[in-house]
Amino acid sequence: WARGDHPAAQRMARRFECLGVRAARREWQLLAPLRDAGFSDASGVVPGPAELAAVAALRPPDHCEVLVTGPEVSGAVWFDPKADERTEHGTAGRIVAVLGPDEVRAGLVAAAMAALRERGLRVAAIAVDAEDRALARTCRLLGFRHDRTDIEYIVGPVHAGPGSAEVT
Repeated sequence: WARGDHPAAQRMARRFECLGVRAARREWQLLAPLRDAGFSDASGVVPGPAELAAVAALRPPDHCEVLVTGPEVSGAVWFDPKADERTEHGTAGRIVAVLGPDEVRAGLVAAAMAALRERGLRVAAIAVDAEDRALARTCRLLGFRHDRTDIEYIVGPVHAGPGSAEVT
């Protein structure tokens, strides 16, 4: 992973492209200030025993707190109020994962933001896959701003062209 997609990582990928190095995935690191107002449409609840059983099947991230959409779990958000990520705006808690249909993710992200604010944090951080346009839009509407772009580079097979042997 190139954190912040440093120009040196881009040069390395171009230089070694003939050996199979390529960009595989982009993630946008987003930050949002946690102000007093703005989370009125938060729709997440602390799960009870039945909801926890349903959420456990989703393979939750370790060491995170979780909020769900309600008794009929159609979505969940995991957040880490102890992430202690330093930003120029203060210490951030991280929204680690949000699962569910697009129509419930906005409420879950807003609920996680409210929960982070209740724990005294001033900033929320989230990583959004650059291909997930719906979540990126939701985050923008909730006040998140782009902080940096991280790019995962992988080494894969080299396809030299027609009639050439494949190098791996």
